[in-house]
Amino acid sequence: LRRLLVFSIFAFSAAASLDLRSLSSIYTPPKCAFRQSCLFMMDEFRFEMCACPNGTRCNGKFSTVHQGTRYNFCSDPELAECSSGDLSVTIEGLQTTLHCSCSKPLIERKVTAFTAYYPPMLATNPAKAHPVSPKMTKLMKYWRYRSAKYQQRGECARMRRKQKQSVRCQSKDDLC
Repeated sequence: LRRLLVFSIFAFSAAASLDLRSLSSIYTPPKCAFRQSCLFMMDEFRFEMCACPNGTRCNGKFSTVHQGTRYNFCSDPELAECSSGDLSVTIEGLQTTLHCSCSKPLIERKVTAFTAYYPPMLATNPAKAHPVSPKMTKLMKYWRYRSAKYQQRGECARMRRKQKQSVRCQSKDDLC
């Protein structure tokens, strides 16, 4: 019984390692662009996000430390020093691209750009749509009314909030 248990544990671990190897051979990471980090290490974790274009492995030959994180590149990134207002790092998902490095008197300020993807919506003719029960039609009308009502309340609250924020931003000299 003990031998059977040891054999089953060994067989399970061998199958699990085989599955992980086959998954890594199926997934091919995207090719790294110029100045795009192929590997970065943070808090003793290793994140390899893209493959080098020339087929070599990403190693620590071309690396830089930026704001406490070590970034490795496929080739020499040739990072210049940033001036005030320059874009230093771009992060898209997990892909990190360094454009320049911040010198000592400058600090990084996070700028977030929201790019939302909205799938195309198709409008259907009500005559061709599925028939809806009168009870469901009444419920849908109620929800449209309720959402419009709360949207109107939200706009009023946002206007009040903006007015409060503009008052808080005044200097002491401008107050009466």
